[in-house]
Amino acid sequence: MQENKTNSSGNKPANQNVQNTKNSVKPQQKKPNPNRQNRKRKSAKNQASVLEGNEKWQKDMAFAIEANHKIHKERLEKFNLINNKTNAKVRITPLGGLGEIGGNITVIETDTTAIVVDVGMSFPTDDMHGVDILIPDFTYLRQIKKKIKAIVITHAHEDHIGAVAYLFKEMQFPIYATPLPLGMLSNKFEEHGLKQYRKLFRPVQKRKVYQIGDIKVEWMHITHSIIDASSLAITTEAGTIIHTGDFKIDHTPIDGYVTDLNRFAEYGEKGVSCLLSDSTNSHKEGITRSESTVGKTFDYIFSKSKGRVIMSTFSSNIHRVYQAISYGLKYGRKVCVIGRSMERNLFTAIDLGYIDLDKSIFIDPHEVNKHNDKEVLIVTTGSQGETMAALYRMATDEHRHIKIKPSDQIIISAKAIPGNEGSVSKVLNFLIKSGANVAYQDFSEIHVSGHAAQE
Repeated sequence: MQENKTNSSGNKPANQNVQNTKNSVKPQQKKPNPNRQNRKRKSAKNQASVLEGNEKWQKDMAFAIEANHKIHKERLEKFNLINNKTNAKVRITPLGGLGEIGGNITVIETDTTAIVVDVGMSFPTDDMHGVDILIPDFTYLRQIKKKIKAIVITHAHEDHIGAVAYLFKEMQFPIYATPLPLGMLSNKFEEHGLKQYRKLFRPVQKRKVYQIGDIKVEWMHITHSIIDASSLAITTEAGTIIHTGDFKIDHTPIDGYVTDLNRFAEYGEKGVSCLLSDSTNSHKEGITRSESTVGKTFDYIFSKSKGRVIMSTFSSNIHRVYQAISYGLKYGRKVCVIGRSMERNLFTAIDLGYIDLDKSIFIDPHEVNKHNDKEVLIVTTGSQGETMAALYRMATDEHRHIKIKPSDQIIISAKAIPGNEGSVSKVLNFLIKSGANVAYQDFSEIHVSGHAAQE
């Protein structure tokens, strides 16, 4: 039996007591210091502010804060500048392009003056057999014909100028526009036998205000997928209307002419009564990439191509065509332009000085086969699958001079317009069956939109 050892006082050994003490005694907690808590309260909530007082700098601080609040309110609430006491009225009547793609035409009308903003065409749907184009209904223009002082054009896309010639066959008015739209309209007038009406052309300068009846109009530069696009500042006695036209904010455009945001800001400072805005890509989040980003994709594709390169895009997208030609020249290729509208628009832009290209770089379609395939770039129409366009006829082996080869590199640098998806798919199928390498949506930057996204 084990014996319990105790000391003379009857307790257990001291070393065991030390062991128990370590296990049972809790460390002492520090008592709260009431003075420190008081100091915290004084340094936070209850401390007197040194920013308020009667010294000069304190009074200046208070004045600056109040003044800045007022400035923010004034700059953000420009509607206060609008004269609501005037009895003047302005009527805005969209005759096309609202809730649809294409056919843009809008009437801006006061009591004595009316101007027509754009006169565009649109494309038929698949069930409109035998119909080539759609033009707006001109019935309202007939009713107010005596009030119409002018047609004003924002830019040269077909959905903004494509129906002008058809209108002029019935009624004629002065046309105010920048030089490129007028140059393209000149071609159309010649085609439609309307050359005598070119005397009604009124070339405009941007940043200059033009008086048309009792309406003032200024053209402000905007970036889009065509050269020389404009927004309009339309000023009437009833107030100012900003008509954006088609636009995106491109900070690195090919020609270096960025959007004239300064003019927009100046009108904003004066107060704007109504904004009519392009909304094509308003459902898309983020930003629309710059036109210059397409060049990198072209460079990559051209560097890898061993045969002919055939590039198709919208005939009016002169900067896209210019980029393709520039990279074709970089890799030692001659350029063949096929398609009446493509050739006409490109050489109009060259003649007006919008792009700088030596015409000696171009060859005719019948000369293509005289050159080695790797020395040829063909720029053509047909990116929307139009059955009469050059690309479609090449794909179906119906073109007189160009037959698709398996060594060809096809680039379709465009996106199908809503309603044209079936036609584009059809021409793609023909091209792929021919054995050619087709780049359509393989690269995210083979095409960029000309319309602004949400940001």
